Amino acid sequence: MRERRGRKEQRSIRTSGPATTIRLTPVPPFDFALSAAIFSGGDPQIRSFSDGTFRQVLRIGDDLLLATVTGSGTVDRPVVSLRLDPGPVDGRVAREAADLIVKIFNLDLDITPFAGAVRETRSCRPWPAGSAG
Repeated sequence: MRERRGRKEQRSIRTSGPATTIRLTPVPPFDFALSAAIFSGGDPQIRSFSDGTFRQVLRIGDDLLLATVTGSGTVDRPVVSLRLDPGPVDGRVAREAADLIVKIFNLDLDITPFAGAVRETRSCRPWPAGSAG
């Protein structure tokens, strides 16, 4: 669990069958689809976003893993799920993979002050109500 300005990014790791699933709770506000669309550029063989699912190949030590990331919840109560294949992976690898996804999506970043400032900037109007990323 990481804390920033009183808000926390939380995670839980579960291994079942051939995969490891990690549930991440980003610091709200957070919009998974908006963030995934922004961060999914590059080589589609390595990273892609379609049909609400973000996929990226991760190298953790000597392991190559496919990270499949989906979002649920709301902007104010977001949940991000990370599935690692092939699995199951050990706890160290799962934590390192989760750390990478947290960094890619800035899940531990409180954007509330930024969003408030942007709403007041003419060049950023109209800022969509309820949007965050």
